[in-house]
Amino acid sequence: MGLTLFEALSIPPLDRCKIVAGENGLSREINSVNSFDAPDVMKWLKAGDLVLTSGYVFDNEFDLVSLIEDLAKLDCAGLVIKLSELPENMIKIANKLNLPIIEIPEDLSVSDLLAPVLRQVFIYQGEKYGQEKKNEFIRRLLNKKLKSKEAILSEGSSLGLYQAAGYICLCITPFTNRNKKFDFISIQNKFESFASMKKVHLFFGEYEDNGVIIVQSQYNYNRNQKDDSILQMKDDFIEFLKKEFEKDKIYIGLGSYQTDISNCPTSYNEAYEAIQFGKLVSPNENVYEFSTLQIYTILRHIPSFISENFIANILGPLINYDKENNSNLIQTLETYLNCSLKPSETGKQLGVHRNTIHFRITKIKELLNINFDDGNMMFQLNCALRLLHLNKTNSLHV
Repeated sequence: MGLTLFEALSIPPLDRCKIVAGENGLSREINSVNSFDAPDVMKWLKAGDLVLTSGYVFDNEFDLVSLIEDLAKLDCAGLVIKLSELPENMIKIANKLNLPIIEIPEDLSVSDLLAPVLRQVFIYQGEKYGQEKKNEFIRRLLNKKLKSKEAILSEGSSLGLYQAAGYICLCITPFTNRNKKFDFISIQNKFESFASMKKVHLFFGEYEDNGVIIVQSQYNYNRNQKDDSILQMKDDFIEFLKKEFEKDKIYIGLGSYQTDISNCPTSYNEAYEAIQFGKLVSPNENVYEFSTLQIYTILRHIPSFISENFIANILGPLINYDKENNSNLIQTLETYLNCSLKPSETGKQLGVHRNTIHFRITKIKELLNINFDDGNMMFQLNCALRLLHLNKTNSLHV
């Protein structure tokens, strides 16, 4: 994607100009900037040009309307013009063709706008080219096309990848619209602010429509010194992600800590799987850590008929009771186990009084004939609950 006209309108002093027509075309991309004050300019223009002109070379309304039609036909980004009084037909055709017309205020000239806008286009194109190189490197790294640690660091060093003491890969994916291009660039600043504060370094890329971040633990690598900076700040990092991206429509998965850059594909695959499992287990959350979900990588290999029989044997009476009474004892049981059998904490998590939890737990014990002091039974309950998530059903008929 190039710099859009909408984004360019935030560049001073272009931000002082006024949109007078073609507002629906502000998503047009700017590839270059062209300024003219001669009537035969059309042969020099091309797709993606943002055209700047004083407009004084046009003698009549017909010429101005023709200009808009020609610019739209060439797929130019838009017209920035000095004339303060534009013909109504010109505005009408610009709106019809979704070609933006931007009016320059009296105290500015075309030359005042040309250099700042052109500079920003060049900067954007340079950043875009650099990011494309990073994306290609990420693709080769995750597809294991780079055969050694030395090859990875040799190719990655010029792009901002360091020989660090450790790495964690993050996978970022949108809630929906997986077929739509993921605008990963827009969220990088949030990550950068945290990284700067915690003195870790981030390598950004994209892979198969997902965002990829490699968190690097320290800038200078010392073979004789173990650096646990990532591990020490991981809890803070997860808390930051949950808070900062609570309203963003994205899922974030964290893979395991790796001391060898060659193992980044493993960490990324774990991060991706964490999202897949996390959406099943905790659909109301959007940040998932693989280490807390790793058990699912084992459970998923159990044949469905075995897992369904196991769930029925362990949780059958509870599932049927919930179905018949429109209750939520399964949820209560899972929360109770996750809260280390603490009724007060369970009540807080579920938003009910602890006495309600005591009543529900008594009912659960009665239905399942279990003792929460039995370690083997606790293990079976946890396995059955996790298999229930994997089977994507809370309405199993038993």
